[in-house]
Amino acid sequence: MWKPLNEFDLPDHLRRYAELVEGTGQLIPFLATLAELKPAMDDWVPAENWPSFAALLDELDLVWSIDAAFEFITEPDVPESIVGGRRLNTTRAFGYPAGRAAPGQRLHVFISRDRERLRRAAANGWYPLVIGDRVVEKPWIDHYRFGAALGFPDCCRRFFAAHNDWWRDNSLYQAWRRTKQPNFLANTLLKYTGFSYAAYLPCAFDCAATVAYADRVRDLVYQSSPRLGSYTDELLRRPYLVLSEWEIAGFDKAAPTADGLTYEEVMFVPTDRPDYRLYRLLRAGNRLAVRDDVLVVFRDDQAVGGYQVDGLRFGPQLPVLVQFDQRSGQPS
Repeated sequence: MWKPLNEFDLPDHLRRYAELVEGTGQLIPFLATLAELKPAMDDWVPAENWPSFAALLDELDLVWSIDAAFEFITEPDVPESIVGGRRLNTTRAFGYPAGRAAPGQRLHVFISRDRERLRRAAANGWYPLVIGDRVVEKPWIDHYRFGAALGFPDCCRRFFAAHNDWWRDNSLYQAWRRTKQPNFLANTLLKYTGFSYAAYLPCAFDCAATVAYADRVRDLVYQSSPRLGSYTDELLRRPYLVLSEWEIAGFDKAAPTADGLTYEEVMFVPTDRPDYRLYRLLRAGNRLAVRDDVLVVFRDDQAVGGYQVDGLRFGPQLPVLVQFDQRSGQPS
């Protein structure tokens, strides 16, 4: 369901960016940073591609700073002996000095057009880490300042501070509760795919500041690659089932029903820890019914299975169907 990038009319520097990050990466945020609509960004670059990636940044007059080399852990559980381990976020990796980067690792790099903006991002963009048997936690103010360095609106940074507690809260559900009319420009559910005009958690799916920023980025995308803009619009306008920041599914050729929707195709949005059992269940059907804390999937009139939503786990699940507006049209 995801289109390959060779189907888009990408300018050469964006095509090279995608080749060097080996995927879509942060494609649209990279374009926004290049145009200074976004003050700074962070990205993950394969260590073996770094010399070529650095040459591309230099060629584009971007400044950069490397935080560390990360070797991501496939099994993310933290030993019980680690003091504070239960409060770590969902990015789990072994960290190494950038100078000791090895093939297979990724460099965490900050990018900007301006050295002072770069300094602010790099100073506050560090991850909590384990030293010995104890977690060194990141102060709240560094999260807040990092969001500012990346250009996130103040309302969304305050919202993040209030609700980003995976032991007791679900930020996407809280954003939906605050939403009056979902706007596809504020659909940031695809922020890890590169196909999102605003790559952060909004305070609502119609946040005025997010919509205004995303609208400017959308204009830029259409100027750079009309096919990329059209495809991004199409993805963002789809209806989405949201259980948590781990479980997000989008539907194509969908129509609402009294308790859910019908659909022809389903895509699972890439996250840190997707539940492929849910994905397989949705793929087996063509109709979804949300019944309190149970999802029931049908193939026509025949039930093919159910999924029990877990609101008590780490990263509590709360089922939400978000229908983003379907208005068509390209930027003028």
